[in-house]
Amino acid sequence: MKVYVVRHGECVTNKTHCFGGWTQTPLTEQGRKDALRAGKILEGIHFDAVYCSDLQRAVETCHLALPGAEPVLRADLRELSVGDFHDRPVEECLKEYGDVCVQARAKRDYRAVGGECHEEQLQRVSRVVHELEQLSKCGNVAVFCHEGTVKCFLSCILGLPVNPFTLQVDNGSVSVFEYLHNSWRLDQWNI
Repeated sequence: MKVYVVRHGECVTNKTHCFGGWTQTPLTEQGRKDALRAGKILEGIHFDAVYCSDLQRAVETCHLALPGAEPVLRADLRELSVGDFHDRPVEECLKEYGDVCVQARAKRDYRAVGGECHEEQLQRVSRVVHELEQLSKCGNVAVFCHEGTVKCFLSCILGLPVNPFTLQVDNGSVSVFEYLHNSWRLDQWNI
């Protein structure tokens, strides 16, 4: 089985340098182009299943990239929750919260402001990875999600911690994983 993991296109919070997290934010015009570009990468591939984060930017990307798809919406595929920082400018939060904001960003741990930590997001994503393993007889599966979710997916399949600050995951990019003989491998990253 091949799993095509797609990061959503550019959204309003990306463009305005706000914390996105679980915000229901739409794609920008560039984000719609990103989604259509992802669709070109996926063109001609038959998908036996399509999974998608239930957040607006991922759903919109899915519908633009795979018109007519009826994705299974999963909250487990959401981006990291940033709690009270949702939909707020990063600079504003840095001014108001100071070191709390700096530490939250550095450690990817937003529990101090009502969000979650990286390990909690990793647990959510691992539930989906294990669910996908049960679909091993499928040929191809598409997953539409978020930057942090894509990185968690990689960490799950490698069975190793992945430093979320060292890998690039572009808006509208596709990363391809293969599950064969009860083992995962990375085929392509950030196409």
